[in-house]
Amino acid sequence: MQDLATDPQVRETELRLQKEIKEVESRLSLEIKNVEVKVAETRADLIRWVVAVGVLQTTALTAVLLKIARLI
Repeated sequence: MQDLATDPQVRETELRLQKEIKEVESRLSLEIKNVEVKVAETRADLIRWVVAVGVLQTTALTAVLLKIARLI
């Protein structure tokens, strides 16, 4: 019977666990926000690259077509 926890011990453990859970939730929330920021930055970088590659591709295609047109 000595192994049984008393009500105050159970309550103390419960409060400690609730505090730890809140701390973990807080850290997790911060990490999620950091990931969301990184995703937004990556998306912006990707859009810039896609636009740049599109412009380069259009320029290259135009140059090839002009070169072919001069040969005819």
